[in-house]
Amino acid sequence: MPYRYFEDPYVYGPVTKEEFDALTIHHRMTYMNNEMYIGVSQEIPEFESRRINRPDPVVEEQTPTQ
Repeated sequence: MPYRYFEDPYVYGPVTKEEFDALTIHHRMTYMNNEMYIGVSQEIPEFESRRINRPDPVVEEQTPTQ
């Protein structure tokens, strides 16, 4: 089942069909622009050059109310 958003800590892509078929860890997969992307719970050193870094969350500072 393709996913639209990964909550996994590590997201890689694009990966080839052969790389995808060889995965031995739990993963999620989706297609974007006809390319395969995966989300996994642990780092995959071989895919480091294709790691997709998540932007840091933006935290809005609240001004104190009186």
